[in-house]
Amino acid sequence: MTLCSICGKEKAVIKIPYEGKYLCKKCFKKYFVEKAEKTLKKANVFSNSSGKLFVVATSGGKDSLNALYVMKTLSKKYGFDVEALLINEGISGYREFTIKALIKVANRLNVPYRIVDVKKHFGFTIDEAAKLFFEGKIEWKPCTVCGVIRRYLLNKVSREMGASYLVTGHNLDDDLQTAVMNLIRGDFQALIRGGVVVKAEHPKLVPRVRPLHYIYEKESLIHSIITELETPYVECSYAPYSLRWNIRELLNKLEAVESGFKYRLMVKIDDLRERFSKYKVQKFTECRLCGEPSAKEICKACEIKLRIMKVLENA
Repeated sequence: MTLCSICGKEKAVIKIPYEGKYLCKKCFKKYFVEKAEKTLKKANVFSNSSGKLFVVATSGGKDSLNALYVMKTLSKKYGFDVEALLINEGISGYREFTIKALIKVANRLNVPYRIVDVKKHFGFTIDEAAKLFFEGKIEWKPCTVCGVIRRYLLNKVSREMGASYLVTGHNLDDDLQTAVMNLIRGDFQALIRGGVVVKAEHPKLVPRVRPLHYIYEKESLIHSIITELETPYVECSYAPYSLRWNIRELLNKLEAVESGFKYRLMVKIDDLRERFSKYKVQKFTECRLCGEPSAKEICKACEIKLRIMKVLENA
């Protein structure tokens, strides 16, 4: 039996290979929150945070529930308010189960929550958009449509809620996958905009923060289990159709060969972001249709909406 490297008494439940530590349940729970806190403090997120509102984008999955747990825990220390926001995309066999998980955990943590339906705001669900893609009637994969719409609504609604920050549950694996995808696509601007904090580059954009940026998905899973943040073990049925799915498989294979590879690569990428941050040149204007921030005359969300609604009307 391997004992905890910190207390030396209890049985270890997890190994942190890149730090050479074995941790028991109690010490790991403390380690998890303190690591997220250290990540946010280094990014100056808690400077003058008292009284501010942190809206947590909460899907009901393990990572976003962990982010909600962490921010609620830290709110007691730093004096800020926390609310949860869930975007219901209308993905049957998936989202209805995670909504129940969010409500249960939010009530347990005494956190107010808000659920926003994509169908109400855009006139279609992701299931309906996916059907059109598989029928060859639109060119966007389900994950592309979902990603654009979710980001749009998370920013718009959290701003309307009065958020100072929009917190997301992206873990180390998520953020590294995104960075590699940006490299493959040659999107240098998207690459350097990433990191622990994505600053607002337009008055209508809410700054985004990622407390789990240096926390492995495996660590997030174990934390959700030992803190009893119950969530259904379901995955979106459209995930395998995304580029991210293949990148995830590749990075997992490399991690299996070289333990700690993901963490070291993430640190290096963040170092590059810091060095090249001055080269951020993308300018945001406002969409002439909806008035939300956009890099073009018409934002991607409106472009997708117009196209899908036209196809549905002609069906």
